[in-house]
Amino acid sequence: MFLVADSTSILVTTINVLTSSIDWALKPARSPKQLNLRNPKPFSFKRQAFERNPMANQPLTTNEPNPTGNEKLREVRFEHSPQFPSILQQLQVSVLVTTYQAGKLLVIGSDAGKLTFAFHDFEQVMGLAVGAEQIAIGTRRQVYFLSAAHDCASHVKSDVPHDQCWISRSSFVTGSIHGHDLAWGKEGLWCVNTLFSSLCTLSSQYNFVPRWRPPFISTLVDQDRCHLNGMAMETGVPRYVTVLGETDEPAGWRENKASGGAIIDVPSGKTLTRKLCMPHSPRVHNNRLWFCNSGHGNLSHVDRQSGQVDAVAAMPGYTRGLAMHGNYAFVGLSKIRETNIFGGLPICDLKDELRCGIGIVELSTGRTVATLQFHSGVEEIFAVEVIPGAVHPRVIGPVLTEANESEVWIVPSQQQPIDFSAGVSDKGPEHALPRASSPELTRQGLRAHENGQLQEALRCYQLAIQDGTPSAELLSQLGNLYQDLDQMSSAMSCYLQAAELKPDHSPTQQNLGVLYTTQNQPLRALHHFELAQKASPHPMNFVLGANVLPVIYDSMEQLSYWRGRLASRLHDLVETGVTIDTTDNVIPTSFFYAYQGENDRPLMQELAKVYKSIECCPAAKGSHKPKGKRLRVGFVSSYFGNHTIGRLNLGVIQRLNRADFEVTVISLRSHQDGYADLYRQAGDHFVELPRQPSVVRKAIAEMGLDVLVFTDIGMDCLTQTLCYSRMAPIQAVTWGHPDTTGSPAIDYFISSDLAEPSDADSHYSEQLVRLPAMGVHYPMPTITDPPNGKAHFGLDRNRNVYLCPQTLFKFHPGFDQVLQGILESDPLGDLVMIESRNATWNDALKTRWQRVFPDADRRVRFLPSQPRDEFLRLLRIADVMLDPFPFCGGNTTYEALAMETPVVTFPGKFLRGRLTFAMYQRMKLDMMVASTPKEYIDLSVRIATDPATGKEARLAIRETSSVLYENQADVDAYEEMLKRWCGRA
Repeated sequence: MFLVADSTSILVTTINVLTSSIDWALKPARSPKQLNLRNPKPFSFKRQAFERNPMANQPLTTNEPNPTGNEKLREVRFEHSPQFPSILQQLQVSVLVTTYQAGKLLVIGSDAGKLTFAFHDFEQVMGLAVGAEQIAIGTRRQVYFLSAAHDCASHVKSDVPHDQCWISRSSFVTGSIHGHDLAWGKEGLWCVNTLFSSLCTLSSQYNFVPRWRPPFISTLVDQDRCHLNGMAMETGVPRYVTVLGETDEPAGWRENKASGGAIIDVPSGKTLTRKLCMPHSPRVHNNRLWFCNSGHGNLSHVDRQSGQVDAVAAMPGYTRGLAMHGNYAFVGLSKIRETNIFGGLPICDLKDELRCGIGIVELSTGRTVATLQFHSGVEEIFAVEVIPGAVHPRVIGPVLTEANESEVWIVPSQQQPIDFSAGVSDKGPEHALPRASSPELTRQGLRAHENGQLQEALRCYQLAIQDGTPSAELLSQLGNLYQDLDQMSSAMSCYLQAAELKPDHSPTQQNLGVLYTTQNQPLRALHHFELAQKASPHPMNFVLGANVLPVIYDSMEQLSYWRGRLASRLHDLVETGVTIDTTDNVIPTSFFYAYQGENDRPLMQELAKVYKSIECCPAAKGSHKPKGKRLRVGFVSSYFGNHTIGRLNLGVIQRLNRADFEVTVISLRSHQDGYADLYRQAGDHFVELPRQPSVVRKAIAEMGLDVLVFTDIGMDCLTQTLCYSRMAPIQAVTWGHPDTTGSPAIDYFISSDLAEPSDADSHYSEQLVRLPAMGVHYPMPTITDPPNGKAHFGLDRNRNVYLCPQTLFKFHPGFDQVLQGILESDPLGDLVMIESRNATWNDALKTRWQRVFPDADRRVRFLPSQPRDEFLRLLRIADVMLDPFPFCGGNTTYEALAMETPVVTFPGKFLRGRLTFAMYQRMKLDMMVASTPKEYIDLSVRIATDPATGKEARLAIRETSSVLYENQADVDAYEEMLKRWCGRA
C-alpha cells in the first residue's frame, strides 16, 4: 500500500506482496473454564464455567521456524471473559503484549463487543514503551521504533476500520543487553540494561549510554549482577527500579531470589523496600507506586514514605508486565518455565495450577474484573502496555506476518531538493523526536480541543506531560478531554492528580464533584463543590451543589429526601438572587430530574430564572415572516451519530420535502460512524461546531433560520446551555429527552397525542404540540442471521427470560415491587439486565435488590453491553420484555417490537412513562398494556409461562407493528406543523 500524505489529501494505491507466513486466526479453548482471578484470599485457584463462550472464530495459528528449515504451525488456544472487550471499549484503549518465548508482539483491540488480535514477529521481544508519537519495542539485539501515522489508519485495508496506525520506521542496535523495561522520558527513550545492571539512553555514537546504576554495583560489566529489570518513571525521569538482589557478584541475585528482591529510589540510591520475591514492572500511577511481586503472584503497592508493601490482588500466575490506565491495571500472568530460575519461589507450590494471560484489576477494590487466558501456544507474558485513544489500532511491524498483509509506504507529497551546499548529516535514530515546548504543546492541545480535534488534543497534552512536570491546570484540561472522549476513569485519574498537586484549583474540584455525581457518590460530590467554592467563590458552585442527585436510589425514602433537597436548593438560588451568565459558561444538565417520576415543570422554571439568557435573534415569536420560498429549518444536537437520538431523528430530517424546506444539520460533537455519515448527507447543509457557547450561538444566529429544533435538551450540557438563548425566531424541542426545559426561549414541545394524558399542558413550560402520531420516521430494525437460542447468551434454555435491557437509572425503587412479584410468581423466571459500563451503578442496584429480592444473586442476570445486532438477537429470545415505570423505554421498544417481542407496559403520568403505550395505541393493540401494577405482574408471567399466550402476543405484534416503522404520515404531520408555525399552512 502506497500512501502519499500531505495537508489536503491521502492517495491510496494497493500493491499485492507475497509472503510465506500463515495468517493468525482465533480459536476458543476446548471445555472452556473461567479462572477465578478475583483477589483470592488466601491464595487459591477455584474454577468456574464461563457464562458463555464469547469467541466464535477460527483456529489461531502461526509459523514457527525449526532447525530443519521446514515451517511448523503453532496453535494458540485462548478464551476471555465477556467483560474484557467491554472494558477496552469503556476506556477507549487497546493492549500491547510481548511474549519472549513465542517471539511475538500481540495487539489486542476490540470491535462490536469482540476482541481483535494481530501478531507480529520480533526476535526475543521484551520491553515496550508507548509514547504519543512513537512505540519502542525491545528485542534480542535491537530496539525497534514504530511511528504514529494515524491520518492513514482509515486507509489501511482491513475488514475492521482502524482508528490509529503505527508503522515500523527504524531500529537501533544495542547488542544483547537483556533490556527488560523501556520508557519514554524527557530525554527520549530510557532502557533498563539488565546485563550491565544499569539504566541507559541511546546515542547514534554508542550501543548505549549508561546513566545510572545502583550504589552497590561497583563497575559497569556484562554480568547481570543484580538483575535490574524494572523502571518506574515520574515527571519524565526514572524514579524507582526493581532488582532481584542487592549483590555485586556475577549473577549473584540467583542465590536469594525468593526474598532478595528490592525497590530502589533512583535519585537518592536508597532502597525503599526489601524482602520481595522476584519484583517486576514498577509503575507510578495516581501518585502511588505499584509493582508485580511476581514470585507471590501478586499485584502490590508500596507506601512511598514507609516502604510498607500491601498486596492488592492475588493472581494465578507469575505476574510480570503491568500497564495502568484510569482505575484499572492490566497485569500479565505467566506459567513457570525452568526450575533453575523459578525453583524455590512460593508460587512454585502451585506450578500446575498457574495460568498465562492478562487480568484486568479494578484498583479501587482489588477485584479482577476481566480475564484473557491462553491455553496453548503462549506460556509467558513479558510486557504489557495500553495504547490510549485507540480501540482498534493497526500496527505494521518490520516483518510481514499475515499472508494477505501488504507493504505500506508513507512519503512526502512532493520531492524536496537537497541543498548540497549545506552538507548532509546523520542524526542517528529518531528515538526522541524534536517537538514544541510543554507550554506551547498545551496551547496547541487546548486549541485542538476547542475545535473538536480530540485525538490531536490528546496527542498534544500527552506530549506536554511527557516533556515536563505536569501542572494541575494541564491535568485538569486533560481530564476534560477524557470526559469528551467518554473515558471517565481516565478523567477521574487526571483530576485526582491535579487536586493533589493543587488542592485549591477550583475547576478541578468542580470536575471531581461532577464525576462523583455520575459515580453515584453524591456526598463526595458535595464535598468537592464545597472545596471549589472555598478555593474560588462563584455562583456556579452553588448551582452545581444544588444539582447533585444520586444516580441509583437506595430506597423511596432516599429518593424523597433528595427530591425535597433539590426543590429547596433551587428555590434558595432564586430567592438569594444567584444568576449564571451563559455567554461562555457551560452549565450542568438537569438530566436526572426526570427519573424521579415527578412533574418537573416547577423545578425547571426555577432553574431558568438562574440562567441569564442571550438574545442573538432580533425577531420574536409571532412577529417573524419567512422571506424565502423554502422554510429554513435547523436541527441541533450533540448526538447525531450511532445513538438513540441519532436513530430517532434521522428519518424525518432525510425526508422533509426539499421543495418546501431547506434543512441544516448542526452537530455539536464529532462522530465517526455509519449514522454520522448519514447525517452528513441528510440535510442541505451539515455544520459541525466547536463546543463553545458563544461561538455556537453566533454561528446559528447567522444562519438566518426560520425554525430551530433541538432534538433533545437535558442530555448534554452544551444544548442545555444554549436552550436559554434565542438564536431563531421559532425554537422547539422534541422528546429525545422527554421532559420540559423551563426555558422561555423554547416555544414548543413536540410530542404525540397518543402519548400525552389529558392534563399534559400543565407539565410543560412550552406550548405543547400533540402530533397525531409519534413524530419520528423510524427505520425497521432487521437481522438476517439465523436465530440464536438462550444458550448463546449464557442463559438456561429451560428458564423464562424476563428481559429489561434499560439503562440502570431507569430502575425507580417503585418498580421493585413489580419485579419482586414477577420472580415470586414464576419460580422458573430470571430477570435479565444489561450491565452498565459504570461499575458503581451495577453495585448500587445489586445491593438494593439483594435486600428486596432474597435470591437476587441467583435470579438476576447482568449481561455485558451488546453490539446492536447481538442486542436485537437478545430481544428476540426474550420470553417477555418488561417496560419500566415511571420512565419507560422508547428506542428499545421500537427495536423489541420489530423483533416481535411482547413488551408489557404500565403507562405513567408523564410522557416519559407513556411512549410504549403510545406505540400500542398506534398499533390499536392493548393486550400488553396493564392498568395496575398487579395486572402488570400477572400479564408478564402469563406471557412468559403460557406458550399459547406468548404465541398470540407475538402474532398480534407481527400483524400490527408495521405502522410504527418508516411511516410517511409521521413526516407529513411534521411538515404541516412547521408550516403552521411559520404561517405557511
